[in-house]
Amino acid sequence: MVIKALAPNGGTGEFSYSKNSYFQKQNLSVVESKIEEEIQKKLDVNKLASASNMIIRIADLGCATGPNTFMNAQNVIEGIKHKYQSQCPNTETEPEFHVFFNDLPSNDFNTLFTSLPQDRSYFAAGVPGSFYNRLFPQSCIHFAYSTLALHFLSKSPEVVQERNSPAWNKGRIHHTGASKEVVDAYATQFGEDVGKFLDARAMELVPGGMLVIVMSSVPNGMPYSEVASGMLFDCMGSILIDLSKEGLFDESEIDSFNLPCYASSPEEMRKVVERNGKFSIERMELTNPMPLLKNIQTLIPDWITHVRVVMDPIFSRHFGNQVTHQMFQRLTKHLLDKVQVLETKYRDKTQLFVVLQRKEVFMDRLSHQISEDERVKMAINTLPPNGGSGTFSYSKNSYFQKQSSSVEESKIVEEIQKKLDVKTLASASNMIIRVADLGCATGPNTFTSAQKVLEAIKNKYQSQCSNSETTPEFHVFFNDLPSNDFNTLFSSLPQDRNYFASGVPGSFYNLLFPQSSIHFAYSSYALHFLSKAPEVVQEVKNKGRIHYTSASKEVVDAYADQFGVDAGKFLDARAMELVPGGMLVIVMQGAPHGMPHSHIINGMLFDSMGTILMDLSKEGVFEECEVDSFNFPYYAPSPEEMKKVIEKNGRFSIERMELTDPAPWLKSMDQVIPEWILHVRAAMEPLFITHFGNQPTHQMFQRLTKHLLDKSQLLETKYRDKIQLFLVLKKKE
Repeated sequence: MVIKALAPNGGTGEFSYSKNSYFQKQNLSVVESKIEEEIQKKLDVNKLASASNMIIRIADLGCATGPNTFMNAQNVIEGIKHKYQSQCPNTETEPEFHVFFNDLPSNDFNTLFTSLPQDRSYFAAGVPGSFYNRLFPQSCIHFAYSTLALHFLSKSPEVVQERNSPAWNKGRIHHTGASKEVVDAYATQFGEDVGKFLDARAMELVPGGMLVIVMSSVPNGMPYSEVASGMLFDCMGSILIDLSKEGLFDESEIDSFNLPCYASSPEEMRKVVERNGKFSIERMELTNPMPLLKNIQTLIPDWITHVRVVMDPIFSRHFGNQVTHQMFQRLTKHLLDKVQVLETKYRDKTQLFVVLQRKEVFMDRLSHQISEDERVKMAINTLPPNGGSGTFSYSKNSYFQKQSSSVEESKIVEEIQKKLDVKTLASASNMIIRVADLGCATGPNTFTSAQKVLEAIKNKYQSQCSNSETTPEFHVFFNDLPSNDFNTLFSSLPQDRNYFASGVPGSFYNLLFPQSSIHFAYSSYALHFLSKAPEVVQEVKNKGRIHYTSASKEVVDAYADQFGVDAGKFLDARAMELVPGGMLVIVMQGAPHGMPHSHIINGMLFDSMGTILMDLSKEGVFEECEVDSFNFPYYAPSPEEMKKVIEKNGRFSIERMELTDPAPWLKSMDQVIPEWILHVRAAMEPLFITHFGNQPTHQMFQRLTKHLLDKSQLLETKYRDKIQLFLVLKKKE
């Protein structure tokens, strides 16, 4: 069995990486000043920024979670800012920063995104994928760094698992203390992996861009058994042997397990860099990762906890949770008992610090494409749909949305063919087309929509440049609120996708991207959700209701005003982010001009929800005032309302605007009420749970199905034809 690397423990629990990364912080603090020194001496920030529309793109490769992630990013940004200010002391403009946090799809991006600093001075995106493959379009990253990650191999060497191989590593879990054949197998795997890492970065970094690597290492020629970490791995193996003899598992499980971890010497790293040939070595040296550590005995328990949060997933995947837990429990005592031996182990210069700079060479764009292998003041704030893949998850209940959006597919293709100048956009951006999905949620619809947009843009480019052998590369940004289930989204990314993918946590009512960096943006079934319920509704007393349906004119006007403010902010942000000539497509709930929402099928839905919640309050499940203080943040505008917001913004031309029938296939409503409510629940449940709690929300949705079935004849009379608003906007030149 080939053991592959996994991301560290997620979450915020006792053994989470976010709570146990102080040692790593100390290790990195050793090289902070050195990174800034290299930026000051050798990174031409003025030249890089000027060539990229004043946007500096930074990649953290192997970001994990926790405070170190954001501290590293901030330190790098401050270093680059200082260099720019020293180069351009008289300028009033500064570059914008776009930071890409990369790790394996199994990393806990949910925790990462919800803990992003609120006062950060950069745009943030998450990038799921192995850094041994391509992660970004060609020549788009200016500064990349990988800290304490590159010593993890992509997998354990296959040959050490083969019983008939001279390199069979029987009875051990690592190359520490093993035969020369085993050590050589690990060294070969490291060379292959880092070769791929550098090949990928050489494609992604701009000429003159910088790559910083901090990783575990050993002095040239020193056996790993002489290093403190080598004794750690030996102890792990001994404990696992003991556990197998106690009958917890078969000893063959140890023979088939080898930790995918290798600490190279500077000489080994130098050879890989020189073989790649596309980087100059600006600095390479061994450093002491823990200069403050004098007495290791006092820190052994903390040390083991920090090791556990990083390696626990790999051991748990192979041996199971219980065995892994026992191993780590015994490991602390084992090392404390052998502390005198541990004190003799080498632990000074065991961290490799490398600074590489991308050579100024021209590359053939055709030299690499994405291969198959790389593939309460009570304002109610909006929340994303249900995550995961359970009964009430959005990923399992978004078929109706798919059907509704499919109505517009051919129209989007038509508008791209007629009005998007892909050739000009691609030529002006180094043949990279950046696409943003605003309000992506999770589930198959997300990727279907992206693929159809990309196919249409590709077809338009081919029609414009029929004799060209090159095609643009695509970078797709999937945006939703930080509480969206990005973990599920990233783990279900299509393996055969032909685009680079990033997740962008944040409200689309704010800026999400640097200025003039997006070529095509779309928002499907999201913009009718307001940023919050209108605060004034609490004052005009929408008593006994949860929405503006059937409410007073004052309440309806408050919702309309809130929509105007929110949609205005949405367009202001997109006007900053889209390039001139870029396209924005919106599909959302709408309403014919002048039609009360109570006449529309969704209006009856909200009225029914309110009625059921009032019934539950009368049954004593909660106070009636809880209903009075809840107003659902949803508004379906008319085309006229939307047109006013666009014209007020003034930076978009309206290429197409129309109301469409979202469900022409739906003839008899009573046949699909149970499914309809499941879809509504998947999208809206988090908001109700936040206010009313799990049990009342569950009861409401259970009763809602029966309520609407009992009133299906009335429901059939409600308007449901032209209630989907389709817009195509173009950023003015």
